[in-house]
Amino acid sequence: MRRPAPICGVILFCMAVTAQARELIRIDGRSDAAFDKSFAKLVRSLRGYEARAFSLGLFGVLLPKDCLSAETIVYLTFQPVSPADAPRIRPCREHLEGMSFNDIIEAADKQGQDPGLE
Repeated sequence: MRRPAPICGVILFCMAVTAQARELIRIDGRSDAAFDKSFAKLVRSLRGYEARAFSLGLFGVLLPKDCLSAETIVYLTFQPVSPADAPRIRPCREHLEGMSFNDIIEAADKQGQDPGLE
């Protein structure tokens, strides 16, 4: 059996450092304007698949909170978020206060693992 080339470890290390070096953006839910600005900033920082993952994370975290409109539920189910989507999510802003992309994804994962969590 071949051992992985040492370059694989270097690549993984560089990926981890790059991910950690990215600015940690948190949602500011204290006002509508602050929410819109921080939400757009967070969404603009996402790369590749992350916008779609963020949609699903928001869906998983916010659906049990009963703050999403029927239209927004459908939207989050099928579309990646964009910076202009803050008004769709705004009714739930207090539930997202202080959360980062990773916080939302982790909370959605926990929600999916234990339906009793809220």
